[in-house]
Amino acid sequence: KWDGIVAEAKKEGMVVLYSTAAADVRTDLAEAFKSKYGINMDFVTGRGSELSARLEKEYSAGVHIVDIINSGGGSLTGNKTRGILQPIKPHLILPEVTNDKAWVIGSVPYIDKDTMIFGLLASYEKYYARNTNLVNEKDITKLHDVLDPKWKGEISLFDPTTTGAGGSFISFVAKLYGEEEMVKFMKTLATMDVGLTRDKRLQGEWLAKEKYPIGIGVSPELMAEFIDKGLPVKHITVAEGGAVNTVSGGMGMASKPPHPNAAIVFANWITSKEGHAVYVKAVKLPGARVDAPTAGIDPNTIYKSGDKFIYADEEYFNLQRKLLGISKEIFAPLMQ
Repeated sequence: KWDGIVAEAKKEGMVVLYSTAAADVRTDLAEAFKSKYGINMDFVTGRGSELSARLEKEYSAGVHIVDIINSGGGSLTGNKTRGILQPIKPHLILPEVTNDKAWVIGSVPYIDKDTMIFGLLASYEKYYARNTNLVNEKDITKLHDVLDPKWKGEISLFDPTTTGAGGSFISFVAKLYGEEEMVKFMKTLATMDVGLTRDKRLQGEWLAKEKYPIGIGVSPELMAEFIDKGLPVKHITVAEGGAVNTVSGGMGMASKPPHPNAAIVFANWITSKEGHAVYVKAVKLPGARVDAPTAGIDPNTIYKSGDKFIYADEEYFNLQRKLLGISKEIFAPLMQ
């Protein structure tokens, strides 16, 4: 079956991805995939929201260009209701892909129950960070410790009124303790003179320069950069653990792919050990396979066996969309 699909894919000669990936990631994938199968890759790029809007417009007009969609898990779950995706599970054939033991979370990482969205990455999100000169690791060991009045004016928060680290944090709190407790938590936090921002680098600099010695939702990429430079910043590990999130590594197969066999070959290749290694090395984020390479990746973002975690699945992303409205009521006045 596999050999027949590969043969037909080579006749098609092309696979088209709509992707949020950076240019170097696209180049690495295209070169490795063509070297393996002789099949070209073409990309349409943009932010997740831009690609979703384009897809909806194209499918409404009966235009079918894309084979594979690579975007954030939140963006892809929104595409499900528009008839743009099909279940990807029936098209994953290789035993090394369908084996549950090959994956970090202990099962094949479908984000949704309908198996339309695959999580290629498994970034272990620790939402708190500290300046090591001003905050001791024993000062904050649980989520609610940041609500201690002594931390008033000492905390920065990545904007929780939109998707991103701030929005993911409110979903994490709600999944752990329920929506009512999440609202109480956020209302208390909003009274603590927090520094709100949508600028990732600015928040990281606030942390490193001691303006706000505690950060909530600090960019893991910036943390890795600052730690590598020897700056006094460190992730905080709380008792509740963190979220395993596919971040930008969601993958879906278009419901009407113009190159159906090439789409299947690509989906199996990027989820195999060989193809997955190419992808993970390029994006420099933790892969969802247990055998994914880890060199050059911030060890604080890599899930380790025994770590407590909530998997960022479709329910998680749907909850996030719902909670953003509540968060806007709480924090929007502070964003002005």
